[in-house]
Amino acid sequence: MIQLKSAIEEMNKIVVSRSDGRPAWTASEAVRCVMDGRARQELLDWGTSPGRKALLVGASWPRLAADLAERDMFVTVVDPDPHQLRAVSDDAGARGLLSRVTAAPIDARERNYENAGFNLIVCWESLERYVPREPMLKKFVRELKTGGLLYVRAHTAAPSGGTAEATMRRLLPIALSAMAPAASPTIARDSFLGARDQGVDVDALTAEIDKLFIIDRQTREHAGVFDLADLAASVAPWLLPVLERALSRVEPSLRERHPELSRTITVMAKKERELGGTFRVG
Repeated sequence: MIQLKSAIEEMNKIVVSRSDGRPAWTASEAVRCVMDGRARQELLDWGTSPGRKALLVGASWPRLAADLAERDMFVTVVDPDPHQLRAVSDDAGARGLLSRVTAAPIDARERNYENAGFNLIVCWESLERYVPREPMLKKFVRELKTGGLLYVRAHTAAPSGGTAEATMRRLLPIALSAMAPAASPTIARDSFLGARDQGVDVDALTAEIDKLFIIDRQTREHAGVFDLADLAASVAPWLLPVLERALSRVEPSLRERHPELSRTITVMAKKERELGGTFRVG
């Protein structure tokens, strides 16, 4: 596909983070389904349409590709991690959906698709890896059909708890690893009980998306439950029912009183700016 020189120069300025940016609790499928299940269903209800094409940028949650294909979409997944792509193929194969899923072992920044080639682009825990993000968003504008949908889910920063909390977060994983050696792979992740100020800035992210797309809706989640989820995914699986209750009963009121404590944002947007502002949903 022919690209303008300016677009190529912009893409060349992008620095891709080596960290996958995912919370430690994503290592547990059971915990992930509790934490992300609502958003997954929202994506499937909002973004899918039979016979259409979807681009999944990053394979941090391998099941999403087959989930989209199960809704009769043709899905292309781009991710440089061969292990993640293998998990995508294994899941799609087990569900009899390989014919609708194409996996490309390359970073999305390095793969250009035809203009207006997709109806849906999903960036699940992937857009925050690119700095600056605007060239990637412009790339998505080119690759989406008019009226196409962009779904972005990212982990965001929250106010830090200070020096005492930082010390606890540094020492507790060491103690937990000694208590539960089998959980060491999860505990060893940099994001395990990670500092709350790690993540993207909510206002910056939404402003960047709003500049190029019409935001249909946005949702903030996961206020005060990241640490509980990390513990349930590693040393205390019995906490899973507690986590479920916290998400359904405690978090909504906490998030309403203190939205700044939310650690995840979902933005659903449409490529409709060229059609004018009358399509904006308030």
